[in-house]
Amino acid sequence: MESRAQDLGHLIETTSYESLSSLSIERAKMCLLDTIAVTLHGSLAESSRAVKAYAKSQMAQGKSTVVGGGFKSSAFFAALCNGTSGHSVEMDDFHKESVMHPGVVVVPAVLAVGEEIDAAGRDCLLAIVLGYETMIRIGTASLGTQHKLGFHPTGTCGIFGSAAAATRLYGLKGEKMIHALGISGTQASGLLEYKTSGDWTKRLQAGMASARGIQCAQLALQGFTGPATILEGPYGFLKAFSEKYDADLIGQDLGKRWMIERITYKPYASCRFSHAPIDAFLRILEEENLQAEEVESVEVEVSEQAIRSIMYPEERKYRPETVVDAQFSLPYCLAVAGLFRRVTPREFEPERLKDGAILSFARKVKASAGETFTELYPNHIGCQVKVKARGTTFVHEVIDSKGDPEVPLSYQEIEEKFKKLTDGILSLSSQEKTIRVIRGLEDLDSIGEIFGE
Repeated sequence: MESRAQDLGHLIETTSYESLSSLSIERAKMCLLDTIAVTLHGSLAESSRAVKAYAKSQMAQGKSTVVGGGFKSSAFFAALCNGTSGHSVEMDDFHKESVMHPGVVVVPAVLAVGEEIDAAGRDCLLAIVLGYETMIRIGTASLGTQHKLGFHPTGTCGIFGSAAAATRLYGLKGEKMIHALGISGTQASGLLEYKTSGDWTKRLQAGMASARGIQCAQLALQGFTGPATILEGPYGFLKAFSEKYDADLIGQDLGKRWMIERITYKPYASCRFSHAPIDAFLRILEEENLQAEEVESVEVEVSEQAIRSIMYPEERKYRPETVVDAQFSLPYCLAVAGLFRRVTPREFEPERLKDGAILSFARKVKASAGETFTELYPNHIGCQVKVKARGTTFVHEVIDSKGDPEVPLSYQEIEEKFKKLTDGILSLSSQEKTIRVIRGLEDLDSIGEIFGE
């Protein structure tokens, strides 16, 4: 009986671009454009500047673009910088069942390796699909339990997705491909302790997963070995990182059902667990024509995991001390939604965190865990919101929020998101050129054309 890594390795090695569905190809383009958007915007963050300065200090020569850095580096350091930048805005794509963000791990790896070897567009699209497939299937097998143990699935599972994409682009075959996945499992990492302090490590975990996945593929290329049973083995990844798991999910309908077709694209610049409450709250405000000053209280019922993600530690949720605190604060997110009718990166600029109107509104928000939403998680990240105003309580329930596969954003909406996030960073002609290039990516001879080469 083959191991789960062998199942995935066979898929990575044998899948052809021609076998992909038109929907998978479209989603790969959307994920690419979406990730470049958040990476460009995120490259301006202080945390991104620090990582770029570190990468530049290493003087690693290479062909891979550091987005927003004005220089090229090795594939490793380009992926490190771009993954970290992309994850800083909290608008990168998401997968519900695996509870993680594949785009900011897989796409930076594909771009970095793709530029390094001058890969064609269709080869990069295929690598994106296979990277998402690998990362998501491994995450889904953890049954949404990694967070409960304090792990960050984007970091822990991401390295497998990066390695899968890199091995395909490098052309690894047979045992070498399995070894790359085996090595990846020993490098997997990512902790949620940033929640207690609002520090930058969550962002870095995406960048490290992207970079180290490339490194694992490079080691396997040189003959380094790793265990084929890395996923389901007695000392393997799933046992170490999951409260409970089902390894058989990794191979279920493998090659018949593509995970990239179930991606969520984020319309709000905050933790995904806050999106359903934002949707429900905005819906009530709009339908009842309520003004912010009329709102007396907001009661939100969500899953237990959502409470842990966006309501703990409570003192930092009502008075965020850092941008990360605010991005993961339900009271703060609903406050800016109520006051400004939007939740964009602008609302999370450092000077906003001390805004008295925002902090005052945030105190009106209370949240609790509900059995219904806890049972629906992770397949559905829903909520119920009750708003008390004008002597009446208005109620709205959301099971799937805007951007989920059930309530999808269109390709055109992703292009509009790209333009908004890169406004002031790219000229209009550069925006249109990037959109046009990615629309026709399968016909490009070189992925470097995305960056103007």
